[in-house]
Amino acid sequence: YAAAPRVIVTIGSLATSVALADASSVPVVFSMVLYPKASGFQSSPGRGVTGVSLDLPFVAQFAFLHRLLPAARKVGVLFHPAETGPIAMAAAAAAAESGLTLVTREVGESGEAVAALGGLMEEVDAVWAIADGHVFTPQTTPALILAALRRRVPLIGLSTAHVRSGALAALYCDYRDIGAQTGEVVQRVLRGERPEAIPVSPPRR
Repeated sequence: YAAAPRVIVTIGSLATSVALADASSVPVVFSMVLYPKASGFQSSPGRGVTGVSLDLPFVAQFAFLHRLLPAARKVGVLFHPAETGPIAMAAAAAAAESGLTLVTREVGESGEAVAALGGLMEEVDAVWAIADGHVFTPQTTPALILAALRRRVPLIGLSTAHVRSGALAALYCDYRDIGAQTGEVVQRVLRGERPEAIPVSPPRR
């Protein structure tokens, strides 16, 4: 910190973890981070932390799914309990508020994902993906999408790449605007606002 920064900006979870592992009191503004609360990216005594996450609000996601598939009532999701267990549980509550039933299936290792999806598709009208590194890997993602196509169960993916591979649709962030949001948060900190008083922002577009 020879330059004596007034704020540290991190891009991604790994960079944020490295910055917060340091004993410095310089505030941190993170960007492009999934599940910051579950990752422990929160303010602590002497260290203000805030930022812009990649977490799309569940209400917006389920509203999008309902517009695409108005007849769907049961929606399935695969998750790894240690990585996204709390996310899946929070999503289940949000789904219920949206008139949907979220049917969850745990995946222990990535090799189990395709088999778990096979059983899940027998119970649901659609499959909704959450970003979980134990479920969606370079090896499993094509197989998961192909399995859904063969079973004619619509899958809502995570990216345009998923749609090109056969997912029905995907809802994702405007990454350029995430950068603009992050810059706005940094400006607030530089103007004197305490980072811990600035709520972590979800994507606005």
